Formats: sequence, structure tokens, C-alpha cells
Amino acid sequence: MKTVLVIYPHWPPSNLVGVHRVRLLVNEMPALGWNPIVLTVDERDYENEGAPGSESLVDPQVTVIKVRARAPLHIFGRRTIGDIGLRGWHAMRHAAHRILEEHPIDFIWFSLPSWYPCLFAPSLKRRHGVRYAIDYQDPWVHLPSAHFGPFHRGLWTVRLARMLEPRVLRSAAFVSAINQAYMEGPIHRTQGLSAKPNVAIQLGFSARDHEHRIPEISTPWPEGKRALIYAGAYWDQGAPLFDHLLEAWRIAQLSGLLPPDAHLVFIGTGNPSLSSIHSKIQALGIENSAIEHPNRIPYLNVLDLLHRAHASIVLGSTAKHYSASKVFQLLIAKKPILAHLHAESEARDILRASDADAFFCPFHAEGNPADIKQLSECLGQIFQASDWRPNLTAIEQHSALNAARKLTVAFETALTR
Repeated sequence: MKTVLVIYPHWPPSNLVGVHRVRLLVNEMPALGWNPIVLTVDERDYENEGAPGSESLVDPQVTVIKVRARAPLHIFGRRTIGDIGLRGWHAMRHAAHRILEEHPIDFIWFSLPSWYPCLFAPSLKRRHGVRYAIDYQDPWVHLPSAHFGPFHRGLWTVRLARMLEPRVLRSAAFVSAINQAYMEGPIHRTQGLSAKPNVAIQLGFSARDHEHRIPEISTPWPEGKRALIYAGAYWDQGAPLFDHLLEAWRIAQLSGLLPPDAHLVFIGTGNPSLSSIHSKIQALGIENSAIEHPNRIPYLNVLDLLHRAHASIVLGSTAKHYSASKVFQLLIAKKPILAHLHAESEARDILRASDADAFFCPFHAEGNPADIKQLSECLGQIFQASDWRPNLTAIEQHSALNAARKLTVAFETALTR
């Protein structure tokens, strides 16, 4: 059996979405002839609230090595360095060299973000002769937000990414990503990368995750209400779609399209750089039927709430390449799905193939009245849905096992090149 060193600074009980992409893939690797060793940062050094119980979702065959990271750096009271990849950089680098000296490692796989651990990948290859690959869960180089000023940290982060990314990719054996679009930029920017393999691998899913139930959990919506829930991030490029949804809910309520027991629920949408969902709910005067719980809740709690809700929501981005990977979990919950996504989103194709696009409302442009009108009509219709039976066979190609199979085949191919 070959061995792959997986370097990713978050691991259960971290509650970040990316943790589950890596976990799902490595859980399946032993069955495919690969022994995974995960190098990560100890959860005591995470800043985000964890997801208790998610450790039980890790296969016992997976070896996990944890290192300690430095505390976040504050200068004049301002949090200056908090990224876990930077704080744990030296410890992970030292541990990676030690692991490669002590174990027969055949391949190294980095998943991003955090972006910075992969910066020591070329030195691992030079010193130990072990090939590596880079996996994109999000683009490293992206267009900075229009509201960034000339000295905004986000703007300089993007400029730094443009300089660092090619240094890592030039000696990578291949690139993988959640979808093909995420790889187009790196391939275009990095000389020689187009001649190397690239592998599109969705976030993946395992129906086993949904077998866990939390009987003592309380629902974050009022008793007696039927909830339509969105659980996930709220970010710059997605914000216009949230605005569409809230305005459509207001219109549907005023027009009598919503039943009296309908309730709109947002979970984990806190973002200090944006106007809160709660403030927008108040501004629209819909606080009697909509609520925001801005803090993230544990992963298993989210899955449990998806099964308890009447229906769920998947929101995309103004960018067509955004991969709404949470759509798999919504499908497995077997509840109606309201989808507001870019008209060319890959997630739309997944919903269509699963016979689950009855409430798909495409996004065309920010503030588009036609988009909002269609959304308001779908909001009324989704509370009438009863017999909802998605075709889960259609998403089997994106299961964690099949995703891991594609990745390990890429490992094998890289070793023979």
C-alpha cells in the first residue's frame, strides 16, 4: 500500500467546510490502496468554534499528526496575523520534513486554503524527492472587491498571491480543484502547468454523515413554524443573491403567497465586513417571519436541522464558476430545495440531473426585477411541495468514494510520469 502525506491545517473538530472535503477524501483512500497520513494543527490553536462529535466521522485507519501553532499576532491592538496556515507554518514545515525522513511517503497533497503551507512544498520535493499536488477549494488569486481601497489588506493579499502562486505550481505534479473553472486561472498564469494533468473533484459527500442524529437539539425557529433554512457562508460575491432572496420574501409575504406558518432562517451567516442579514431583515420589515443566527453551528447539528426543516436553500455567487458544494447535503436530506444560482452554475446541472430543480431560480444580474419576481413565486410554491423525491443515483458520481478514486488515480499517474 502506498502512502500519501496530506497537509491541511484544519481537522475535526474544526467546523470549517473545507475540513469535510479533506476528511471525506482521506476516509476513502485506504479502500483504494493508499494509506493517508494527515498533518494538521492542534485544535487548541483554532480561533473558530469547533464542532464537537465530528471527530467520530474520521475513519480509524487515518493517521493524524498534530502540531501546535503560534498565537495570533496583534500589533497596537489590531489582529495582524491570524491565518492558521501562517501561525502553524514553521511547525508544519518542520513536522513534514521529519515525517518524510521517518516514513516511506510516496506522494504529498496540499488542499487550499489556507494558502501558505504549500509554500514549503518545493523544498520538500527538493530535499526528499517526493512529488506533490495542489488542491483548490477556492481560487488563490481572485478579483479584489470593488470597495477595497489602495491600502486595504485584501488588495495586498491578492497581489501577494499573484507573486507566490506560480512559485508553488511550477514544480507541482498536478492541480486538482472543486471544479474545472477554479483551475483555469492557475493554468493560464503558470508556465508549463497546461502540460500537466488537472483533476476536477467536487467536495464530495457520504450518506454515512447523515446517519448521526442529535435528539437533544432545539430548532432555531419558532415552534409550530415550517422553516426554509439557509446554512452557510455570507460573503461579498454572494451578497447580491441574499438581497434578492430577502426582497422576494418580502414581496411573497405582502402578496399573500406565503402560508402563515412559513419562516425564513439563516444560520452561520455572520460576516463583520458586510451589513448583517439581521439588519436587512429589520429594514425590510419582515422580522415576524425571518430570523438570522449569525454564529456557525456544528456540522452534525446542521445536517440534523436539514432533516427537520420543511425545505432548504442553496445560494450561489455572481460568478458562474462558484461551486455550491452544499447542494449534495441538501439532496441527501430529501427536502425541497430553493436554488438561486448563476444561470451557468455547475450546481444547477447537478440539481437538474437529480430531478431536484423544480425551484431553481437563475441569477442574471444584481437587482434584476425578473429574478426577484421568480424567486417570490418559487417561495410560495415550495411551501406547497409535499412529494419530494430527488434521484440520488444521479449524484453518485460525486460521492466521496468516487472523488477519492479520481484523486488516487491522479497520484498513480503522477508517479509514473
